Amino acid sequence: MDNILVNNKNKNLLDLNKEDIKKSCEIEDKIFHSKTVNDVDLNLNSKNDISSKMKFIMDVPVHLTIEVGTVKITIKDLLELRSKSILVLDKHAGDPLNILVNGYVIATGELVVTENKYGIRIINIIDNSVFKKL
Repeated sequence: MDNILVNNKNKNLLDLNKEDIKKSCEIEDKIFHSKTVNDVDLNLNSKNDISSKMKFIMDVPVHLTIEVGTVKITIKDLLELRSKSILVLDKHAGDPLNILVNGYVIATGELVVTENKYGIRIINIIDNSVFKKL
């Protein structure tokens, strides 16, 4: 079977062949293993090439995490946690927070409150040559 059908949340089924998927994986690999975005040779001649060759991956969901801090504890301490227990994290109030996509730190930001909801203001986008898996 050369084609794969993908259901995208009640959208029309997309007919993707194995070559399209392989090309997408190669592009992702080049991006995450290059020193800078300018070092990436995607063999794309124009903006239209980018949209036509990559549009099928634009709706792929990613897991975005805002990391307030971490703490290392023993299993004994973990089992002793109760309601109202306090864990002291490794970050101080006001320190930049890590913004992760699928486990990779891609930026830092600061916590904001807008319309009674928490948000994050991007402070710095991290160069992809220093992306690190946590």
